[in-house]
Amino acid sequence: MRCEDYRAQLPEFWEGALEEEERAALEMHLASCAGCRAEADSLGRIWHGLARIPMAQPPAGLRRRFYERLDSYQQGLGEAPPAGAGVWAWFTWRPAFQIGFGVAILAIGFIAGYRVDDKRDNTQISQLRSEVNNMRQMVTLSLLQQQNASERLKGVTWSYRVEQSDTEVLAALLYTVNHDPNVNVRLAAVDALHTFADSPVARKGLVQAIAKQDSPMVQVALIDTLAELRDKQAVPPLAALVKGTAPEPAQGLDGLLTDEVPLEPSAEVGVVIANEVLDALPVHRVVGRPTGLRELLVGLDPDGRFTGVEAAPSTQELAARLEREGVALADGQITEICLAVDGWLAGAVRHLARGVVVLIDYAAEPTVLHGPAHPTGTLRAFARHAVGADPFRQGDACTARICRLPGEPCRARP
Repeated sequence: MRCEDYRAQLPEFWEGALEEEERAALEMHLASCAGCRAEADSLGRIWHGLARIPMAQPPAGLRRRFYERLDSYQQGLGEAPPAGAGVWAWFTWRPAFQIGFGVAILAIGFIAGYRVDDKRDNTQISQLRSEVNNMRQMVTLSLLQQQNASERLKGVTWSYRVEQSDTEVLAALLYTVNHDPNVNVRLAAVDALHTFADSPVARKGLVQAIAKQDSPMVQVALIDTLAELRDKQAVPPLAALVKGTAPEPAQGLDGLLTDEVPLEPSAEVGVVIANEVLDALPVHRVVGRPTGLRELLVGLDPDGRFTGVEAAPSTQELAARLEREGVALADGQITEICLAVDGWLAGAVRHLARGVVVLIDYAAEPTVLHGPAHPTGTLRAFARHAVGADPFRQGDACTARICRLPGEPCRARP
């Protein structure tokens, strides 16, 4: 939503008439937009000032003067001749005009009834279309998550039936292109992404998918698709691929359990169990802009209260992390990036010569976690057993989801 849309909700916000989700989204926007926050505070002062204005009291004698004028009006009305009496007398003696007037009234009623029925039918058709599209989306997403490759192929086929604006299906197809173990399913997903050719997110996802592929067939299919779309963003990664300098995919947890992490002298065989630890690690809040990634830092508003302030990223690793994960934020989209998770995992396995690391937490795939389904991120604040979206006003405790870590078995140390 744009600032104008949020400002239109301010009267309902101060009246307390917004739904919980709308109120949380508005509070999140006010925390990061100084202009809207200033207008909200100004309207709030006016709103509370109006409540303090004393109610006007009628002057003495108002009731008596009202009834005196009412009696005078009724008395004059009784003495005057009925309005339109001459016209009605003239009309009753002309049957042709009576018939014509009746036919006109009947025609007007028929046309009005037809238009009302047509509008009702259009509303029902729109509702039916929406329900059908939701059903197609549900079937597509469900099939793409099946274990059987043939079922996932059916899910890709179903994706052709959803609307091009369906961001959830788009995110699922991009994830399939990057991570599905079956080459045929990935090839089918590349073809299906043709229907989302007008989406900047789909184009950037196709470009970033080239370096993540281990199958030449999928790489060729991606190159053909980008050539048809004539996307200039594909030139640098294609040149890097030709030179053999394409970046390697992120190693994730598997890369941490190698000899690159030095063992402690007291390393033993054991198990590390972490239950809802990773989502409590510190995160960087960032927002997408046409000029590039911006970070939301903490500042003070004119009233001396904490507020979000946009600034240049504090580290280039923020943009690099999103690029490695194949994520492109839309303008105004907010998300959280946890750079501390790699160091935490390295420290957690430093004492293990051999063992198992069990991580229990809320997580999602990068394209889903940072996708359109979470336009304001996943940061949630808790205060007095209530959840909110403003960490500055409800910040007794905060939590944010993390990206899903690779689930493949890790390489054993020698």
